[in-house]
Amino acid sequence: MPYKKYPLIRPAGTRLESIHDRVPRIDRSNFAQCVYPGCSVAEFFSALPRTGAAVDLGALAGRLRAARNQDLAVIMGMDDAAAESALQPLIIDLMERGWISAMAVSWNVAVTDFEIALTGNIGQKIAKGGAFSVAEETGLLLNAGLKEGMQRKIGCGEAIGLYMTEAGFPFSSLSLLYTAYKLNIPVTVHPGGGRNPTRLHPHHDCAVLASLGEKDFLFLASILGRMEGGGIWVQAGHSALLVGILLEAIHFCAANGMPLPQLDAGLLLDSVPCREEENFMHECREAGGWCRRIPGDLSLLLPLLAALLLNPAAEENTREEA
Repeated sequence: MPYKKYPLIRPAGTRLESIHDRVPRIDRSNFAQCVYPGCSVAEFFSALPRTGAAVDLGALAGRLRAARNQDLAVIMGMDDAAAESALQPLIIDLMERGWISAMAVSWNVAVTDFEIALTGNIGQKIAKGGAFSVAEETGLLLNAGLKEGMQRKIGCGEAIGLYMTEAGFPFSSLSLLYTAYKLNIPVTVHPGGGRNPTRLHPHHDCAVLASLGEKDFLFLASILGRMEGGGIWVQAGHSALLVGILLEAIHFCAANGMPLPQLDAGLLLDSVPCREEENFMHECREAGGWCRRIPGDLSLLLPLLAALLLNPAAEENTREEA
């Protein structure tokens, strides 16, 4: 029975035009090319399709290059996924080459980084029987470092970097916080979200961690408050915690009469953004900033971004044809 309220639309009135007159979404000049044995980095990027993540990654590299040339701040945000992707040597190299001005990391990242400096390894596999333990040295030494930082009136990131520098851990060269301290790169550490791998340790002091974490929040706000001329947020992996803290720090600046930072942003994410990340991307664009979610596995995206930064010709090969 036909529904009188919704009569069927007849195709006779459909507007037609030649397929050759339509404007294509993707021109053939932007198609991928073949990759040949022995190709250079620039040739490899030239072979990528000039659309989607390849173009956005190249655009992010271009903005990072411009920021470094103009001495604008580049903040890298990191949570668990980045810390456990075994990318420390690559990130350290970017720090040493001057591509990263500051870092904002979760407490989990700080703990993982501390254990890397101590053992050269990441984490603990849970045994088949479910046996799991809390590392004795991690909680004991981290708490000692934080208490020393409390006495010196410094933040959490600086306290851990200083402690590792003075302790002389065997694998400090693989530590982000140690390297940042040596290079005078600010690192703010942000506990929260109920995630705390050292909570079960008998020497853990929540009050000390909270106090130093609050100091680092104010430090992050201070960095953002001096970015009215521009800057870039590079988020390595998902982190509702860090993006939420970043937004709070931006709002804190506004509430204290400081100019809002003019941020561009590249979010290297392996899935759709969470609500906090969507909110941040919206605010970034509303303020006139360039903001992209670049999808993919971090263990591939970050090395590709580094290759683009270190090879300017490769970056040019990712630009979309008009």
